[in-house]
Amino acid sequence: MAGIMHKTSRLMAAVLLGCLLAGCGGQLLSHREIVRAVFFTAQDAGYTVTLLTSDQQSEDSAACKIFTSSGATCAAAWNAAAQTMNGQPFYGLMDLAVLPAGCSWPLAEEIAQLLQSTARPAPEIAVFVLDPAVQMPIQDQTPTLYENLKALEEKQQLHCGLQTLFDNAETAAVPVSAGGEYAMLFYDTAANTARQTQSPLAAQLAAILCGQAHRLDCTLPDDLHLAAKAAADVQVLAPGSVRVNLTLRDVELKDLTPATRPDAELQVAFAAAANREFDGLITALYGINGPDADPLDLCFWLQNRYGSTQGALRAELTLHWHRPGEG
Repeated sequence: MAGIMHKTSRLMAAVLLGCLLAGCGGQLLSHREIVRAVFFTAQDAGYTVTLLTSDQQSEDSAACKIFTSSGATCAAAWNAAAQTMNGQPFYGLMDLAVLPAGCSWPLAEEIAQLLQSTARPAPEIAVFVLDPAVQMPIQDQTPTLYENLKALEEKQQLHCGLQTLFDNAETAAVPVSAGGEYAMLFYDTAANTARQTQSPLAAQLAAILCGQAHRLDCTLPDDLHLAAKAAADVQVLAPGSVRVNLTLRDVELKDLTPATRPDAELQVAFAAAANREFDGLITALYGINGPDADPLDLCFWLQNRYGSTQGALRAELTLHWHRPGEG
């Protein structure tokens, strides 16, 4: 009996290994193009899709190849780019999709559905909107853009998954970047409008409140740098009022001026900047006459407690500090 079990285990291991090598498609991955990222750009005549794949013939594990083509639609451009490959595309390891700069909500929705139907990507795939400052065309820049965006995702503990675009029926939030810093683009899906954060600190606060980031790492204009793990929770204060508690752990504060200000002064300076950016964020996203949508899920807690939200949202920010080694 033990011998039979041993043979069965070996057979199952062989089958699993075969599936991995073949991408569960009956063809060895070495004979397929392993797609790591897809970039979409728009121009007057239509769209361009650039597929970044691993170069399996190179001894350099970071080496890659580029396949690109254009079409009247994103689907046509993607199909044409795939047709230029030497082998069949394999999307099981794809971990990045970049939407066109200035992407509208209908186009974002169309691309998300195209990704689902064409690539059926893994849940780990990250979605960004391309920074409008990037010069066109991007084909020669795609390897660098890929590395920069993946490094940003790791450094900031930032992740906007494909399913995130459809978590809320009224709004969607997507980071905008080419690497380095990022902004947050908020879509009002019903009105087909979009608003973008104006500062790195506002973007990081927004991403944390959206559940897409778990870290603050930014330099303020007054030469103060903060890096910390961050987590937020919402506390209902009254029928139209909430408090956002932002807990910062393993805080690293650096004074970038020659003065070397004490930590207490740096904390006060950062708290003032965070509250200022938070107030601007609430005004920009929720307006002054009451929210049309709930991009940060603040009204959700009010509705859960009181059943409805009436009038303008009142929201305040409170910071809780935990230095390294504290509980």
